[in-house]
Amino acid sequence: MYRLHDMDIQIVEVGSYDAEVFMGQIKKAVEKSERGFDIAIIETREEFKRRPPQDDIYWMSKAYLLQHGITAQYIKETNARESKFLLDSCVLQMYAKLGGTPWVLPSSPNIAHELIVGEGSSLIRSNLYAGAQ
Repeated sequence: MYRLHDMDIQIVEVGSYDAEVFMGQIKKAVEKSERGFDIAIIETREEFKRRPPQDDIYWMSKAYLLQHGITAQYIKETNARESKFLLDSCVLQMYAKLGGTPWVLPSSPNIAHELIVGEGSSLIRSNLYAGAQ
């Protein structure tokens, strides 16, 4: 469906969500890879959000991977078991992060001028809890 070719998958299992163990496994995988990685898919837990940023595995691993030019896709443990989430959201995000064009709208060659309007929204906070109820 997404026309991905020549995929080389490496799975790294982490025995603990302890920050030192978790980051050690990620660093070991990156350093050991001969070909490098285009994307890292990392399973996280909801409780990581409650940790301060300096102890949050999400931010630690994201910063490390970005320093090595590797984009990352994080999947919550609960969402990893829902195929609808994976197909509708996660896979599309990964495809876009890898340089794919997530949506192509068909156009008609017999129309002289065409205007396509999209709509989106965002919520910008200074931190995780600012403005939260």
